[in-house]
Amino acid sequence: FLNKNEEAISVVKNENCHICHIRRNCGIMFHCRKHNFCDNHCAVRLGFRVNEYDPTNPKNIPVDYCPVCCLSCICAKCTRRLDKVSAEMKICCEVQNCEPENVVMDVFEKCSGYKKLGLGTLGTTPTYPPSKKQAPKIERSD
Repeated sequence: FLNKNEEAISVVKNENCHICHIRRNCGIMFHCRKHNFCDNHCAVRLGFRVNEYDPTNPKNIPVDYCPVCCLSCICAKCTRRLDKVSAEMKICCEVQNCEPENVVMDVFEKCSGYKKLGLGTLGTTPTYPPSKKQAPKIERSD
């Protein structure tokens, strides 16, 4: 989550691109500070070039979020993660006997991977919908 006056993205140099996994000279780092796209993949996937970004006018680019963390990235790895989260949502719906809009599930953790990376939670981990009731632990056998 952004704090007041905090930039959603920043220009970086010599970082690995999330898509091509190659260290590139110029790219965009998203607010999560875990993911970035090189200039080429900014153009191909997001529709802008890194040199078009102006920190004094952040609205001149079409993205102000991390496409990886919010599962809108269409790379193979993110597509697999989206499929996994979808399958877990379906299981939670069945266990809780409710529709997806009413299921209680830790969406932030599933989408961002913060717990998996050992980063803990940032403040409180939101659930959708916000509730004190927690989803039952689901044992999977895969």
